[in-house]
Amino acid sequence: MFDQHPAKSFKTESISQPCLLFLLILAMLNVYTYLQGQHFPAVRAGLYLQGAEAIAENGFGLPVRIPNYATSTGIPFAYPPLGMYIVAVLHMLFPVSYIDLALYWPTVIYVIGVALFYFLAREFADPVPAVFAGVLFATAAGPIKYLMTAGGIVRGVGICFFIASAIIGYRYYTAPSRRRLFITAILVALTGLSHPAWAKIAIVTHIVFALTGSGSMRARIRRLLTVGAVSFTLVLPWLAAVIGMHGLGPFSEALARRSTGNSLNLGTVPVTLFGLVVIGGAGVQLNNREYTLPLWLFATWKMEMAQYILFAIGIWTLLPAILRATFRTLQDTPMPDVNQQVSLVMTGILILTLVHSAAGIGMKNAETGELVDEGDRTAFQWIRDNTESDATFAAGSYASEWLPYMTDRAGVALPFGYEWINGEGVDRRIRLHKQMRTCDTAQCLERTITSLPTHPDYLYLDDASGSLRSDLSNHTWFELRYNREGVLIYQVEYNQTTSAT
Repeated sequence: MFDQHPAKSFKTESISQPCLLFLLILAMLNVYTYLQGQHFPAVRAGLYLQGAEAIAENGFGLPVRIPNYATSTGIPFAYPPLGMYIVAVLHMLFPVSYIDLALYWPTVIYVIGVALFYFLAREFADPVPAVFAGVLFATAAGPIKYLMTAGGIVRGVGICFFIASAIIGYRYYTAPSRRRLFITAILVALTGLSHPAWAKIAIVTHIVFALTGSGSMRARIRRLLTVGAVSFTLVLPWLAAVIGMHGLGPFSEALARRSTGNSLNLGTVPVTLFGLVVIGGAGVQLNNREYTLPLWLFATWKMEMAQYILFAIGIWTLLPAILRATFRTLQDTPMPDVNQQVSLVMTGILILTLVHSAAGIGMKNAETGELVDEGDRTAFQWIRDNTESDATFAAGSYASEWLPYMTDRAGVALPFGYEWINGEGVDRRIRLHKQMRTCDTAQCLERTITSLPTHPDYLYLDDASGSLRSDLSNHTWFELRYNREGVLIYQVEYNQTTSAT
């Protein structure tokens, strides 16, 4: 029923060195562009650094909780910990601060991820189409944002282990060996210990690879179950430790959250065009009784960042099939000429892709901007020096995710990590968090903070309008304690009359 795949050699001699070198140079140029003028880790990673510090302070044993996030007592440490353990070990081994690790370590992960992606693409394509896939992956805004920015210390590690598991797993299911079995199982387990979303993607991916592998259906299912059993055995000690401390509650809450999925961002190129190419190519492969890529694509269509990997592989792998079919339909051309025409077209597409990459650099930099500026860092130090150690904060600021880590104060309005406490309430917490940034009256802020389970002692705002500042000054709840470089910090007094306006 399914296609049988010939085994390939995984020796580096069989892979085009110039193609890989080209991708690595492109990735390092992207890293250089990202680091230019970057004074603080982009996007968010305060929760992860707090977890890494908790691990180090606990003697590298698994901590019970990650302090200061989402509630006054923090959140249960049920998050897959491998990425945070790596950061804690790097901090112990090298004289580098956690903040610097969050800035530089993800750029290393990004380069590793691009290289691994090329090897994955080579499982389905020759070197030239594979390097095209690598160019798209390396320059798309999504992979840059989620691997290279600060959150890559956790998400990026999961992506790299997932790609590695897909490479070796594909080989195992098509040409089984005991060595490949154990390497595949170890990599799947490491993916599960790194990031929950990528663990789900890995499970679906290995199901597709196993069912479209070689041998009888019974043999394929047996291989899949064996990989699953070994991987689960490797993950079991961590699961047992978490369940022993917290029960099944954190996992059931996390599973209760409904995922809305992420929109695909490939830069300035219309996603619809890419989607049509991938779907058309998948149709060509299905017509040729080749099932692995089409099934993998459709099975993971809506699964978070898997979209970027599958679109990149699908487009540059399936496009040659579309072009060959088109040329054969339009003219009676011998196969060698068809291959030559396909190569010319693909070369042209590579040039256009590089132009697209250069044109999209400004947009990518905008997506990797710092959420914490000098004014925030100054305010964070003031909080450490001038507020009670058990003070709680709500923040209407893009820098809010970093506030608990940078100040050692609890951020009780944050949605980050809240899924381990109340999965169904995460969306409401996200709405409240956004509302604090957009409120334009004191009454709006009053309603928002009083709807939180824990009423905060302080309110942290930046870029507040003049009218909002005036409104807050006339409200009996809010006493201005700090006003510098665009940052306002109010102490909240709930025992006062509600509002004077």
